[in-house]
Amino acid sequence: MLCPSEYKKLNGENYKNCNRLEKTSYWTYSTVNIMLKNEMYIGNMIQGKKHQRMRSKQRPVEKENWIRVENTHEPIIDRQLWDKVQKLLTKKHRDIDLETNKNIFAGFIKCGDCGRAMMKNFWRRADGSRSYSFYCGTYKRSGKDYCTPHTLPFQVLNDIVLGDLKQIIRNVENLQELVKSQSFTATKIRKSTDIELTKLKTELERVKKLKKSIYEDYKDELISKEEFLSYREDYQQKETLYSKQIETLEEKKKESVTEDVFETPWLRRLLELKDIEELDRDIIVEMIDQITVYENRKLKISYNFGNELEHLFSSVYCEDLEKKAI
Repeated sequence: MLCPSEYKKLNGENYKNCNRLEKTSYWTYSTVNIMLKNEMYIGNMIQGKKHQRMRSKQRPVEKENWIRVENTHEPIIDRQLWDKVQKLLTKKHRDIDLETNKNIFAGFIKCGDCGRAMMKNFWRRADGSRSYSFYCGTYKRSGKDYCTPHTLPFQVLNDIVLGDLKQIIRNVENLQELVKSQSFTATKIRKSTDIELTKLKTELERVKKLKKSIYEDYKDELISKEEFLSYREDYQQKETLYSKQIETLEEKKKESVTEDVFETPWLRRLLELKDIEELDRDIIVEMIDQITVYENRKLKISYNFGNELEHLFSSVYCEDLEKKAI
């Protein structure tokens, strides 16, 4: 496929890309990267990316200040695929050998103490074969005075994640059986949803108060302007997140629980993975948000579907407890 510059030249357009070398006819990283982030492909119109004063150069505008109008035209990219790509673009990982020793977890593993990315280190077994383990990046670069190794062999990590996914899939199957037997009712869903809504609304009010209090601290010169702006941005992001989660759960309360619940993309996908026996990069990207590694091989696995399915699974556990109490 021709790159944009060559395509336009072929169609007789007088177009020149000043950032491209004269003899370069392949797709460049910058071109692909810009296209992957262009919201026009999902039906949104974005304006105001740059600002220009009289007789001065154009200057980029902060992303939060762009003018964004959603659904102005028919999208050509599915929103779920778009979100998946945007998440991938935030993952930083090194190029790996595509033929051997693939690191399917690259960009997803963090040290639970210092927050640094885990690094890969090869070692050779007694039989001569090669394997590798993960180590804290801070420890590898700066030594034991700054963090501990958090050593985790690849095979151990692989087995833990695979086992956890299998357990989740079994829970989904249990959920399916409960729905079929009509013992899993909409009332129980609403009850667990109400509990979660109460928690979220409490957190939202707390964040709003904190956002207001830092402004008061700034006015009283208790914190600097830089600290104020940093805190405000953090609280604003949390406020937006909680508001969206509350909106989603409010919508869930209106739905009745039938077997149609398994048309939920995540539930459907988990059921498709029923016979999973081996992890690959695609599964990691699709299912995992982040893996946090602590000492003594303790892990915290955050899934992409965590918030969406949490209230369903919590209802299953409540159902099991009720049966045991009878």
